[in-house]
Amino acid sequence: MSAVTLEELSYSYGDVLAVDGLDVDVSPGEFVTLLGASGSGKTTTLKLIGGYMPPSRGRITIGGADVTKLSARHRNLGMVFQHYALFPHLNTFENVAFGLKVRRVPKHERRKRVAETLGMVGLSGLDHRYPRQLSGGQQQRVALARALVIDPSLLLMDEPMGALDARLREKLQVELRKVQREVGITTIYVTHDQNEAFSMSDRVLMMRGGKVVEEGSPEALCSRPKSVFAARFIGQTSLIPVRVVSWAGSAGYVAVDGESSGAEFRATGSTPTPGAPSYLVLRADAISCSRDNGADSLQGVVTARRATGLSVLLTVSGRGGWEVIVIDPTRSFKEGESVSLTWHEDDAYLLCETSDAGVDGAAERSDEVAIERHALDA
Repeated sequence: MSAVTLEELSYSYGDVLAVDGLDVDVSPGEFVTLLGASGSGKTTTLKLIGGYMPPSRGRITIGGADVTKLSARHRNLGMVFQHYALFPHLNTFENVAFGLKVRRVPKHERRKRVAETLGMVGLSGLDHRYPRQLSGGQQQRVALARALVIDPSLLLMDEPMGALDARLREKLQVELRKVQREVGITTIYVTHDQNEAFSMSDRVLMMRGGKVVEEGSPEALCSRPKSVFAARFIGQTSLIPVRVVSWAGSAGYVAVDGESSGAEFRATGSTPTPGAPSYLVLRADAISCSRDNGADSLQGVVTARRATGLSVLLTVSGRGGWEVIVIDPTRSFKEGESVSLTWHEDDAYLLCETSDAGVDGAAERSDEVAIERHALDA
């Protein structure tokens, strides 16, 4: 039995269809992330699952029970909001115990469960501190503890780390995933940050225009995206325009558009679509950069250089107008330097632009504006 099932789930803000016929199954104990840009429908989907608004159409099943018409308070869900929504006049213990108190759990049982949950999230000893006395990371843990202490059947999280600095986000991602696995709770998480989604999730659902346009494990989405949209959305993935020279089955040879060297590169992928724009997809960590002008390499020039801590990200451009992102672990390449790019043929993946890529960016931005206006009017 699925932990959560969405069937033809839809929701409209006025004339704007924000969620468009979603069909999703989430397995018990699975950590699923809804990933997308603003206006893609991910937060609206989360609110529909949580019972904070009724769907325009469709059905929501949690633990085998139809909850479509139930309010949030009758769904036994834990919710962590983007800004935590802690009560400023209650201390840590009182904030975490609030849901138990509403459910009329006996006082001695409340003390026990709150103490256990605070220990689980690393907040033991901070019972009497008020939100203003806690750091952002500590407030986030209080919100998580408050959601978990009621023993919910499902945990919902709406960009809970958006207000934290990068280093703290990384630390809390590891801690959150550890707690989720220990508790074994089914979790649906919303974010626009692909690094956050890929570091924590069992499965990622990429949303655009109110629909799931692609889904899979983080490894599958990074290595073998099924759409040009997904490949472009994922960080440190490059698309090089190519023309197909020869193809048989799931592999063949391509040439880079605009290049006069005549070099051909082997790639794998689905059968090319006649007349459709084709791209060679390469992850940044799959490309090797050198100063050797090899026969089977692609020649380019370093046009940008950005330090990312232990390594450097290079932008390399070529005569054909293509551009790729390359990791430079040696930190030795400079802007303006000519370089040769090589990769293992198994890491080169052919994608063709198709008509089912989803709504265009202008439509998506229009949806976002309409949703924001509806929220302001409400």
